[in-house]
Amino acid sequence: MTIRKLTVQDVAELQRISVKTFVDAFGAVNSSEDMELYLSSMFSIELLTEELSNPFLHFYFAEVNGETAAYMKLNLGETSEEGIPNPSLELERIYVLTSAQGQAIGQSLLNHAKQLAKEQNVHYLWLGVWEHNPGAIRFYERNGFQKFGEHPFFLGKDIQNDFLMRLDLGRV
Repeated sequence: MTIRKLTVQDVAELQRISVKTFVDAFGAVNSSEDMELYLSSMFSIELLTEELSNPFLHFYFAEVNGETAAYMKLNLGETSEEGIPNPSLELERIYVLTSAQGQAIGQSLLNHAKQLAKEQNVHYLWLGVWEHNPGAIRFYERNGFQKFGEHPFFLGKDIQNDFLMRLDLGRV
């Protein structure tokens, strides 16, 4: 497995894996209308191109035998999220294809994020995770993340709740 930082030239593959992994993870538990609204706004080629050009946003592919198996999105921008002092690094997304799960790819991406955070001299790695995603919550807890709050998240028109979790990198 290799982890590779993305460029704007990767936008089509990023859109493909973003949509596929999100639908696989959440499609069965959300309405098709809300999913369509979310997918068309958050994973449009235009938005992803803009994000890939943003110096504070970093995307990575995990590739197995040259094929994309997962991706990660990191945000190095200043946060206004209560309970997170700056500097910090937000782990916005880690999504692994269903066919590639169980191979420690998510763990490898998380380890990569921790290393990048340390290199950037940030104090915290933090994220939001859907309250109804117990597998992801357990994964982050096993890796030392602790819940420190909650905030609303809109999936289409449906308001949902994310748990906010952080890892104190000074303790890792």
